[in-house]
Amino acid sequence: MRDVDNNYPSWEDINVKNGTPLSVANEVREDFFQTSLIWLDDKTGLQMAYQRKDGPWQLADGWASSRFPIASYSHIASSWIEDCDSCMRKEVAVFQNLDNDLLMINRSTNDAGEAFKISGNRPSQASSFACAPRWNKGVLGLTYFTDVNEAIQVVGFTPPLGTADNTSYWYVDTDAIGNSVFPDSADIAALSYGYTEDGSTVYTQALLTQPQSDSGGVWTVRRKENFWQSGSPLDGMSDVLSYSAIAANQNRRVYAMIENEAGNLELFEWELDDLGDATAVGTVSTTIMGN
Repeated sequence: MRDVDNNYPSWEDINVKNGTPLSVANEVREDFFQTSLIWLDDKTGLQMAYQRKDGPWQLADGWASSRFPIASYSHIASSWIEDCDSCMRKEVAVFQNLDNDLLMINRSTNDAGEAFKISGNRPSQASSFACAPRWNKGVLGLTYFTDVNEAIQVVGFTPPLGTADNTSYWYVDTDAIGNSVFPDSADIAALSYGYTEDGSTVYTQALLTQPQSDSGGVWTVRRKENFWQSGSPLDGMSDVLSYSAIAANQNRRVYAMIENEAGNLELFEWELDDLGDATAVGTVSTTIMGN
């Protein structure tokens, strides 16, 4: 269904619906702030849209499924990470291919770069995963979350990116989350915020959607400095649909699907405060500007 006035594709056109894998990241530079939303379209494959400051959403080129044969069951994660070679922070997207390998893409401007295989961690088919940046003594790495037997396994990844020996840069976090309230059917989002003087991450927050048996909603657990705190449901996100994908960015914005009063599905946005509580922001714009 097209918007006759502006002819922009709607969310319905690009198949962002309940259960659609979503991921979101944001980049802050001196001259602009950009939010990138990545999703798996069941017709056209991996897609990306971006929004600069409060401007219109625009579709990004170079994310065709022919370039990146992503598995139909794959979840998607994205984050920002330091590229040691160029000394720049780059957006990365993580997904599973048809061979169940875990792949990572570096994004350059609004085009996807080459994908490379992440060795040393092979998620089970259709398992949910999420990524968040992680500072450690001034070095920006990546924290990777995935569900394993109703628990959350936490794996770290530090730069450089895309090198032949990247296996050596994976490490397992010995303080992983081991809470049985996390079912295999949950979708995971993650974000990190607040840093100490030496660059260490103060908070890492994992958010999980609840399955149908729990009537939807979102469960959250936070790691403050070196300790995971007890998880709890987010009252402000109780309307999130069962099995909805969930995404979060470093601006503490969270995205998931709800059903509005008319019974239609909407992609909705919340903001997390310092205590981890969620406040509704509103429905994500129903149109995306094409290039």
